[in-house]
Amino acid sequence: MTLHSLQSWMQAVVTHPSGIVAGINSDAAQAWAGVSVENIESIIGRSQSLGSVERLAVYGNAYFARLLECLGEEFPAVKQLLGEDAFNTIGFQYLQACPSRSYTLNELGRSFPNFLRETRPQDVPAPSWPDLLINLATVERTYSEVFDGTGIEPLDDADADSSTWAKLLAAGFRALTPDELAAIGPEDMGAIQLQAAPCLRLLTLDFPAHEFISALRRSENAEVTPPPAQPTLLVVTRRDFVVRRSVVSKFEFAVLQALLAGESLSAALQTAADFASDDLPSSTNIAAGFEGWVKARWFIGFKLAN
Repeated sequence: MTLHSLQSWMQAVVTHPSGIVAGINSDAAQAWAGVSVENIESIIGRSQSLGSVERLAVYGNAYFARLLECLGEEFPAVKQLLGEDAFNTIGFQYLQACPSRSYTLNELGRSFPNFLRETRPQDVPAPSWPDLLINLATVERTYSEVFDGTGIEPLDDADADSSTWAKLLAAGFRALTPDELAAIGPEDMGAIQLQAAPCLRLLTLDFPAHEFISALRRSENAEVTPPPAQPTLLVVTRRDFVVRRSVVSKFEFAVLQALLAGESLSAALQTAADFASDDLPSSTNIAAGFEGWVKARWFIGFKLAN
């Protein structure tokens, strides 16, 4: 075997989610070396105390231990709520169902919230915990994606060569700033179409999971009481490389959803008014709220809707 073949075979074996024996017999490993458990010593010799399969298991165990450690670092609130043993059990089930396929660990937890949503862990202290765990994982994964993803910092530095701004210009958008907003005439204001910041995310939650996550961080791993259920509409974004989140009203959330769907400002306001007729703010509050969104750079470009 060449060194490359040996390395590829070993990777297929030690990273197999069902263990070393299954890894040896897997199609991926067999493609590199057609050996079975019975003649594994032709590739990996025994030691004085361990057989060939046991020696490989050392690497397999270390591989999954490292992945569980990384998963715990991305979802510390979920881990704190469950406890380390329960988290590792659920985490290993996740890694079996969704093996790591990327060169970067940034992708490791992408499907974890959905995995919790599909499996709904039942061996938990309270009936509401599955939903709380799903909410916590959703918020923590969103934080990771927003922090590591495309932000607006190049636009704030007036970098006209940034790919985000180049796409906006090509689509006919102009930069949206408080000054630009003030210059839009009243007759055109309702017809503008807005481009959201690429890091803007909207989350519909059953619990104030963001508050629980913040409380855990402040407590330095001391025990924090899980919050009661409370419908929460959360906006997550990034500014100056810091992830920021804000709770918004039902009306505001509906406006944001409509704007992200490409509706004009007047159409978005009408959509939100129909959806949240019991939560209508005054026109003054609407104007002030929208101005605040612009200052916070939730929206970065505008053009007149066709």
